[in-house]
Amino acid sequence: MNPIATVIFDGECRFCIASLNWLRLKADINAHPFQQADLASFGLTRTECEKEVIALINGATYRGAAAIAHLLALPGNRTLARLLTSSGQL
Repeated sequence: MNPIATVIFDGECRFCIASLNWLRLKADINAHPFQQADLASFGLTRTECEKEVIALINGATYRGAAAIAHLLALPGNRTLARLLTSSGQL
């Protein structure tokens, strides 16, 4: 079975790691710390990945808060996703 999303994240951020561990309990997510990933294979640069989390879902690329909202929506947390989306830029 293929993962439903690929996430490029900061592998040194404990919050990022804990959040992805929680999401992985609810959805099949493939995650790569940007520090170790072959970023070119995803069409990304290190500079981009140093700035924000990136989620690749169904051929689309989401960044920052939009990436988090889409990831939250995957396992069925649509209320959390809507709240994050409607809160504007964090």
